[in-house]
Amino acid sequence: MKRLNKIVIVSLVLLLPVLVYSFLKEYGSNQFDLPVYHKDGNPIAECNAASEQHRLTIEILFENNASPPLLIFIPDSVKNEYYSDLNNVLDKYPMIDVRALYIEGDSLIEGLHYMGTSLTGYLNFINCELILGEDHWLNSGISNKYVLIDSSRKIRGYYDCTQLSEIERLDIELDILLNYASDR
Repeated sequence: MKRLNKIVIVSLVLLLPVLVYSFLKEYGSNQFDLPVYHKDGNPIAECNAASEQHRLTIEILFENNASPPLLIFIPDSVKNEYYSDLNNVLDKYPMIDVRALYIEGDSLIEGLHYMGTSLTGYLNFINCELILGEDHWLNSGISNKYVLIDSSRKIRGYYDCTQLSEIERLDIELDILLNYASDR
């Protein structure tokens, strides 16, 4: 009888981790996963994009010597009150390639890596690559908008870095992207 009790107890102890693993696999969710934007393709009609997962064009990255993971932003000449907080976050992640997008001929801020283009190329890049427009071509300028691109060239986040909460979200999501996220 004692032997039967031992067998039952050992079986339960060995079976318990398998049951927990199966339960978590079926009903759990990964809290360290970032959203992937535009899974059904580019929503902007003018871009004539395919109806598959939107990815940044490799030629654009190759032209600018940019390598994902990448953070592309539209700079503003006026530094907001959270500029130093943003720089502290970006300094924590030197493996992220940070690029400013500008129109050729604009004055540049020293010390930044740039992706320069003509006005038409700029609007095309903002709408068709970064998808910062709203199903139309932009008529007004955008500044302090940051777009996070993963190593598979997928958009993983949009951030308005004029708000401290967005800078904190960027910090957390950069950590997740670099340490925990899987490129799906």
